[in-house]
Amino acid sequence: MPKTTKEIRESAEQTYRWQKKIEKQLCGKKIVAVRYMTPQEAESSGWYYQPLLIIFDDGSAICPMSDDEGNESGSLSVFQGTSDVKSSDIWVMMVSPVSLINYLTMN
Repeated sequence: MPKTTKEIRESAEQTYRWQKKIEKQLCGKKIVAVRYMTPQEAESSGWYYQPLLIIFDDGSAICPMSDDEGNESGSLSVFQGTSDVKSSDIWVMMVSPVSLINYLTMN
């Protein structure tokens, strides 16, 4: 069933509100470090993979997740400038099998 004009407007307004919220959280910050999450950090999140952490000058950090619930870490795609063409991927690293087994047997 097609969306109504009201539903389209509400969706656009929600997108705008989220964009403004995210802009306040990220714009103007300086990236001071980029590193992969340690196996221990990934395990404490309940993840089998280690995502990239982007760390900002105020100590906050962002990392990709597979979904909004944080069920697993995720990878990133890099786009150059205004191009819509993906130029590379930033992969996640798998937690070592030994540390994964240790984590699973302790929980």
